[in-house]
Amino acid sequence: MARRKRPEEQSNHDRWLVSYADFITLLFAFFVVMYSISSINEGKYRVLSDTLTNAFVTPAQSLDPLQVGEQVHSLIPQPGDFATPEPVTEESTERPPDESDELALDRIQANLNLALEPFVDQELVKVTRTDRGIEVEMKSEMLFKSGSASLSRSAFTVLKDVAALVRSVPNKINVEGHTDNVPISTITFPSNWELSAARAASVV
Repeated sequence: MARRKRPEEQSNHDRWLVSYADFITLLFAFFVVMYSISSINEGKYRVLSDTLTNAFVTPAQSLDPLQVGEQVHSLIPQPGDFATPEPVTEESTERPPDESDELALDRIQANLNLALEPFVDQELVKVTRTDRGIEVEMKSEMLFKSGSASLSRSAFTVLKDVAALVRSVPNKINVEGHTDNVPISTITFPSNWELSAARAASVV
């Protein structure tokens, strides 16, 4: 028995028109969007143009304008506007030593030399005048043993005579301690600096 042939379906040759119409529609929409973006708002453009013109063309105005004439002239400092500083004289900064002070120092120096004459002759004590006043220098061997800050018995006699002479003097008294050139490093005196300070404290 012979089979019946199916009738061939007719192909639609106009289907490309649908795709073409969609493409044209999208292309039209694209150009509309691009045109709307590129179009310039004339009103906003004029406002911006006027603002820039006023900013760069109109001269700046001061809130408190200066008046040409006496007011401007008054702003310039004149020679008499500032007080002239008084010259500093040497008398105001450095007072020359009074004659009575010099005589008092001479008297103290003479008394010290007289009281310490035996030690001065042995060159164990030296009394001199300096810019700071009177300086009494004592050799360390007559006051302390090497490496010690304890005063010897003979030191008390010398220091007692010195104290009796300078006790009534209103001037400032400085005591400085020194050591020999032998280095020291102990628990009590880690270095010569500590030994010097301890010796000065012992004299005081």
